[in-house]
Amino acid sequence: GNSGFYLRGRYEVQIEYEPLTSNPPERRIGSIYGRITPKDMPRTPGQWESFDVTLVGRTVTVVRNGVTTIDHQEIEGITGGALDANEGEPGPFYIQGDHTGGLSFRNITVSVPKR
Repeated sequence: GNSGFYLRGRYEVQIEYEPLTSNPPERRIGSIYGRITPKDMPRTPGQWESFDVTLVGRTVTVVRNGVTTIDHQEIEGITGGALDANEGEPGPFYIQGDHTGGLSFRNITVSVPKR
């Protein structure tokens, strides 16, 4: 399967289980598609995975299955499939649904830090 979860409609967290030869590291599971390569972790097709993603401005942290794989790194621009290039503006979350199937999502929670 190949899918993604978009933050503010501009930055894709890649979620995929294609053969490793199909994608370079910056386009594999847990990456910020085409921008940031995550710390390498074992792939677990057929098992639920958890992702905790924190985005503040353009700085992102990704925790996959309890392991920090991207730690406070700046995203240098929008990723493919972005709705627009207005990086300073609020935007929606959305799940990419136009690629190969086989992925399911559950328990999506969005929280905003208290000010």
